[in-house]
Amino acid sequence: GTIQQQRAEAQRLLQRSLGATADGVVAIALRDWAAHVREEQSLKSLQEKADCALADYKDRKRVETNAVLERLSTQQTPVLLQNVLLFWSMDKELTKALAAHRDEKQVLQGLIER
Repeated sequence: GTIQQQRAEAQRLLQRSLGATADGVVAIALRDWAAHVREEQSLKSLQEKADCALADYKDRKRVETNAVLERLSTQQTPVLLQNVLLFWSMDKELTKALAAHRDEKQVLQGLIER
């Protein structure tokens, strides 16, 4: 072939090569985009699972805390009642003792004044 035929053939080969390269670039871009979409979906799924697990954990801890507080409250009620009765009894005895002291003081003052 002539130089023009060789040049035309070289141009066709170059165009085919560039076309194949462009197709390859598009294929790579599409593959990367698809991988990115899958990764985003996977991350979203993992985040949702983590959120659910955290919510379950919080609910479980809330129930456990309420159970502990209920148990403590139940155990403290008799102790508090016992203390109330003890203080009431002590107050009653103290009131009697103060009344007796006042009576004695009045009797002594009466004796002193005579």
